[in-house]
Amino acid sequence: MVDPWLSFDDVTLAVGDQPAFANTSFTMARGEQWAIVGANGSGKSLLVDAIRGRRRPLRGRVQYHFLAGHSGAEDAAFGVFPRGTLAVVSTTDLQQLATSHNPYVQARWHGSEGDGGLTVSELLDRQRVLARHPFEVLDGEETAAEFAARRTAALERFKLDALAQRRVMQLSNGELRKLLLVRALLLRPCLLILDEPFVGLDAEFRKSLTDITRQLMSDGVAVLLVTARDDELPVETTHVAVVAEQRLVYAGPRSHAPPAEPPPDIVRKPTRVPRLERPELTSASTLVAFHDVTVRYGTTTVLDRVNFSMKGDENWAILGPNGAGKSTLLSLVLADNPQAYANDIRLLGRRRGTGESIWDIKAKLGWMAADLLALYPRGTPCLDVVCSGWFHSIGLYRACSSEQRVRARECLDELGVAAAAELPLGALAHGEQRLVLLARALVRRPLLLVLDEPCQGLDAAHRALVLGALDAVVEAGQSRVLYVTHHHDELPAAITHVLRLDGGRVISSGPRAAETTPRPAP
Repeated sequence: MVDPWLSFDDVTLAVGDQPAFANTSFTMARGEQWAIVGANGSGKSLLVDAIRGRRRPLRGRVQYHFLAGHSGAEDAAFGVFPRGTLAVVSTTDLQQLATSHNPYVQARWHGSEGDGGLTVSELLDRQRVLARHPFEVLDGEETAAEFAARRTAALERFKLDALAQRRVMQLSNGELRKLLLVRALLLRPCLLILDEPFVGLDAEFRKSLTDITRQLMSDGVAVLLVTARDDELPVETTHVAVVAEQRLVYAGPRSHAPPAEPPPDIVRKPTRVPRLERPELTSASTLVAFHDVTVRYGTTTVLDRVNFSMKGDENWAILGPNGAGKSTLLSLVLADNPQAYANDIRLLGRRRGTGESIWDIKAKLGWMAADLLALYPRGTPCLDVVCSGWFHSIGLYRACSSEQRVRARECLDELGVAAAAELPLGALAHGEQRLVLLARALVRRPLLLVLDEPCQGLDAAHRALVLGALDAVVEAGQSRVLYVTHHHDELPAAITHVLRLDGGRVISSGPRAAETTPRPAP
């Protein structure tokens, strides 16, 4: 006899006025460990929203058998679950956490250790985690001391114990994701949903998280993994739901699952990037130069005597684990971090602090990060997204000239997404959204293109689309690239040099061809 844990009974969802996942039925049984797999845009998030009660079915119903006996179980269909029964860690939750503590993109670099904002320890306070009234007493509830012991163990397990007093707004994206995982586990949920849990994590912690997930599964915690990369699934995953084009292709034992279907219409290659002659981009010019650069927040050293030089004929990747200092280095290059004025930094041939404005610098820079998508409303026309690059703003708040709008359309055309100009950003596939952000970064024809994990969360086909566009831009001589990633399979072919950071220090620096293993920097 199957002991059901969660089931979809003839469920049909809706996207706008169109049906999705028509007549979908499957059952997760107690003791089974499930994953939802499929390409970007296949509909995985729709299913997760339905499970979370954030999207009510047009027909059929989602049944939460694991809530039997819990008070308020009937409210789950409306997204209100009894305390501690359901926990979710997703990119959306991470973005909400980041923006709630850091509503402005540059704000994290302008704070100090003494400024306002919660610390890691304060965010994981028992009352905040459990969302309970301070005078509420429940039978059988663990004591404050027991909760504190579990929190300490979880922080150590996720290597966040040294960051307990760090402000949340000063954490890297990888550290924020670890923080969300700790908070979710402290709830001891009946069902833990991990939506793309490995995004933004370094290789060491991806392995560690896999081991932790395997242990949770072995301990009997029901874990639902959602991913576009089925190679990330632990061996303890017993069942999979394979989705494609907003339909359930298969639901059952993992051993019998068909391979995930590739996304449709993903074979386009950007071939219209025109050749530019840029005399500033030669071996005789220096785009970036750091000399003994150190960045501290209170007693915490984020960058420690970093030396780094990027010539005009080079394209660099910056690699390193979460918290290594990669994002801080980028903030100095992008003229967002005021500690640049306390250091010997030269950008585009000029030393910082010699009378230039940040806008003089930004005029020659382009910036793209996957996190930008969360800051644009889904209904924003793609042409407006690209046009906002003229003003380095998140959103378009000034009128563009006719010449600027023509150039924005040219960028979309050069990258193969001209048809998206009048479409809302949210209507595009994930890879195409990244190309729109890339067009935004390229609209001013920057000398230096700064890319912070541009392929984060993309499946193989969409990664190839974005990387192909980047290589075309570099091959055409339009820009040089400074590129951050945690995945070697996300490095563009155009990368010529690699800088490795760890603990805020340079571990190695040199040509990509020599980067077989990290070596001490000279």
